[in-house]
Amino acid sequence: MQRQYQLALQRAPLKTKAVTSAFVAMLGEVIGHVLKQKTLRGLSPRQMLAFFAFGGAFTGPVLHYWYTFLEKQRLTKEKLTPNKKLLADRLVFTPPFVAFTIFSLGVLRGSSVEASRSNLRKVYPNALVMNWKVWTVTQWLSFHYVPPHLRVFAVHRPPGPAPPHAVQTHDGSMQPLSRTPGVNDADAMPSLTALCLERLATVPPNRTHMLLTILRILPEELVMELLHAMIAQNTLTDDRLAAFFMFPRRVLTLYGCSSIRNSILRQIPFRCPELVNNTVVRAVLQGCTNLHTLKLDGCRHITDAAFQPDHSPFYPLRACTSLQVVSFARCSQLTKELLSFLAKACRSLTDINLSRCKRIPSDAIHAFLCSAPNLQRLNLSFTDIGDEAFVANTADEPGAFHAMARSLRVLDLTHCNVTDATLHAIAAQCHKLEELRLSNCSEITDIGVEALTASCRTLRKLDLNNCGLVTDRGIRAVAAHAQRLESLNLSWCMNITDKGLVALAQNCEGLAELRLVWCTQLTDAAVDCFVHLGRSTKFYLSGCKGISGASVEAARLAAQTPAASTGTRIARL
Repeated sequence: MQRQYQLALQRAPLKTKAVTSAFVAMLGEVIGHVLKQKTLRGLSPRQMLAFFAFGGAFTGPVLHYWYTFLEKQRLTKEKLTPNKKLLADRLVFTPPFVAFTIFSLGVLRGSSVEASRSNLRKVYPNALVMNWKVWTVTQWLSFHYVPPHLRVFAVHRPPGPAPPHAVQTHDGSMQPLSRTPGVNDADAMPSLTALCLERLATVPPNRTHMLLTILRILPEELVMELLHAMIAQNTLTDDRLAAFFMFPRRVLTLYGCSSIRNSILRQIPFRCPELVNNTVVRAVLQGCTNLHTLKLDGCRHITDAAFQPDHSPFYPLRACTSLQVVSFARCSQLTKELLSFLAKACRSLTDINLSRCKRIPSDAIHAFLCSAPNLQRLNLSFTDIGDEAFVANTADEPGAFHAMARSLRVLDLTHCNVTDATLHAIAAQCHKLEELRLSNCSEITDIGVEALTASCRTLRKLDLNNCGLVTDRGIRAVAAHAQRLESLNLSWCMNITDKGLVALAQNCEGLAELRLVWCTQLTDAAVDCFVHLGRSTKFYLSGCKGISGASVEAARLAAQTPAASTGTRIARL
């Protein structure tokens, strides 16, 4: 193919160079658009055609004749040296070439002659200087090392000629103009993009699904322009703002909004966690003096310093005094410094969620619990903390002081490294506990369950999923003491038998939900005892091979009989 191209250059140099220059000019426009916009969206076919026509009709032929002239000129007795050719190219050829390029491309893009001439006067000086800066080195290499018949491919395209609806400012940047000075109103037409955004800003409320489809494919800068257009026309409602939350955002400017409710603003941290950083959090804490709840789940751009109370003495975090509920679920970047700041500034906390905050150690949890006497709900799931968070080291604190709030009602220790020692601490302090989740706490035994249920008589929900060391002894303790129990999860507790289930059926009359997944030692008797006693308990069964289908079907029929207002319900998982 290369050989054929060389032959074409020899047989028809002008035609070959013109066609090649046309494709190179169009390809350069495509590459420039992709480098700037990071996408092919928005690439104008008309603009590509303009560069193709300009490259084929002007750039290729003109450069062919110009370089041929430099090689064969007879103005002097000797041929020009490469440096003299470069000097002639830069000072004689480049100024008119750049001027004609800017003017011609403006006309080819659809601008009027007057608008193109006005744009030329504004951008020509900076464009010429930029051409000299960028292309001089390239041309020096071309005149020294590139064969004459190939030099035409070093296209003299001025860097960044402004479109007819833009001007180049004193600092070299391109700024859009809504109206070109000195041009008739007919020439100052808005761009197609502006017209489309204006139309989208007034889309009817029943076409929100269409807006979602468009937002999915628009570049980020056009999405922001559409948002600003809606704000300017006062057409931004809750439903339309929610459409902007459907995709990740790094910037969201809502200045001037007057028709949206607080409820939609609460969705910002959940739908667009990339928006929230320390500056946003501190601004909220400084300005919202009556803030009650702050949920920052999944906000990866915040750090411990967002809650540092003495960060700025002139702008105190006023909201910390009223803050009662905070959630940092999945914020794995947070450390123990956060709890130190919360203990100092947020003395009214009643609910905190630290799920999956794995960088917060047990000693930090212990120190925080000692300073949070009003805490009612605590979520420490998937944090890998141990007993040290709840039971003090006797060498440091005689009497093994338990760091547990007496007002605690809900505690989630799913997938934590706690043992019976933690359950003893809970039993000693948390007599008002109503919900406890111990899923995948594999070190929990019957001893801990007995201590817990003996003291926490108000327990309503208990999750012992995958606590494999718990046997019928622990289940009988639950049945004897936790008679207010409403929900119990015994999935993967493979050591429990029908005896434990019979005790639950006889004592826990209010048990509404019982999960039994892969409890392999259970038989039909476990279900039959609930049916015979008329308990309105809903079973979730899976993998319990000892429970037959006939027993399950009998329980379902008993629950569906007209005479029975209540009955055992079975759900196969």
